[in-house]
Amino acid sequence: MKNFTRLLIIILATGYGCMKKDLYQEKDSSVSLPSDTVETSIAQFLYPFESEIQGAEAEISIELKEPLSGNVTSIVTSIPPLKYNKSLLFMLTQDDCKHSAFCRTWAAINGKPITPHNPVGKSYYYDYEHLEMGDLPPAVYSLGKTLGSTDGHGNEVRFHFTTTISPQWPFMNAGTNVNTGFQENFYRFFMKAGLRWANVKEMVNFGTGVALHDLMSGNSAPVDSISKHLQLAQEISSKELRGRRVKLLVEPHGNKRYIEAGFTDLDIQTMAVQSGASPFIPAMANSSMVKVPMLRQFLLSGDDIKILVKKQSSVPLDRREAVYVAVHETDNSYIESMLWLNDTFGKDGSDSLWFPSQEELFEYNYNRKHCVVIPSIENNTLRLKVKFPATQNFYYPSITLNIKGIEFSQVKSVSSNNVVTGLSFGPHQKGISVNIDCRKYLFQQASFYVSKYLISRKDADLIDARYFLSMLKDSEEKTELQSQLHK
Repeated sequence: MKNFTRLLIIILATGYGCMKKDLYQEKDSSVSLPSDTVETSIAQFLYPFESEIQGAEAEISIELKEPLSGNVTSIVTSIPPLKYNKSLLFMLTQDDCKHSAFCRTWAAINGKPITPHNPVGKSYYYDYEHLEMGDLPPAVYSLGKTLGSTDGHGNEVRFHFTTTISPQWPFMNAGTNVNTGFQENFYRFFMKAGLRWANVKEMVNFGTGVALHDLMSGNSAPVDSISKHLQLAQEISSKELRGRRVKLLVEPHGNKRYIEAGFTDLDIQTMAVQSGASPFIPAMANSSMVKVPMLRQFLLSGDDIKILVKKQSSVPLDRREAVYVAVHETDNSYIESMLWLNDTFGKDGSDSLWFPSQEELFEYNYNRKHCVVIPSIENNTLRLKVKFPATQNFYYPSITLNIKGIEFSQVKSVSSNNVVTGLSFGPHQKGISVNIDCRKYLFQQASFYVSKYLISRKDADLIDARYFLSMLKDSEEKTELQSQLHK
């Protein structure tokens, strides 16, 4: 493990020192540019989605202080409608592959500098490389904290929204220019045509979901043309995102031909529409939701989020609908509303909110319907075998499992097999609740962000390192990584 960490540090250090010449995306002949204008190439982690575990077989061992009074039939297990036993579901999809999805939406959630939207003057934007090198536009601000909920047992789970991507458009491969300290002009912070792959890669590391939206087939193209372009976009995405296929198709501009194409596409498993579907009610989700479009709505302002969430929070659980919002450009009102969600229903409020991407929700619901849980008892130990469905292109092999028949006061310890990489547990109602995560490379991901902090010594990187470490189950390797943060 120590050798692995040293290797990561070497890779990071090498990447930080790699520079190459380029020009600004937007030029003004009246302004002289510095001779050392450069584009920076920085080593970047990207989760190896192509090798993610499929059909995970998790084993959980719950050691009790005393022998169980009943037999295995007294143990009742269930997977709740919402992860972490939350009672309120909120989702946000940002359309058109907008640049602001990185430097506003993602930045606000993850405690990074936020570029404010200026409705009357110039709004600035930044890219992943700007953030890493500390080259930021004027007027950026911070919320002073990250936004999220908890896993019900004290561990932070940040909000996860969905961004649409445009794999067929060349702007996703556009360069960017880093000139830390240069203030003669700010052309390098002008809004780009859309997100770049470097931005998207960092976003998905932190749980942002991706979706396909507009394609080069055009809005008036027939279904067979859209289907062809769906596959072209998939191949590009898979290459850029280490084998990650895109399961979510977001209807553009009410174009139902896209949805028709999605029904016959093997990769597309879930869709989002503005009409022609019913609101999603978690407590009534009795199917796997495969190819079932989910209803979302565009709002006039982020302020309307508060109205919708307050309304649903007062509806009985058995009829409570998901609040699913669609947006193009996230202005200041959306940032303020996400902060309000955190402070009212998130980790700094009632902690009743789950804010996943649609992709994550779809997988959780599918796993909930298809996971097989088999309990057994041996002496003082209750063992649970959890068999996930062997489904291709699933990237969230994790569930919340509720167990009745034992109380938290009876539990001496909880452990798992090596398939389980993330584990937390605690009391729930009159039983216990266990969260398990079987993502194969959680440790490598945490190691990268720890190593990143050891190089930069930035407070923001320390916060991220601790966040990724909190996803890991307790182990000697985790303890070693934690100890490095204090050196």
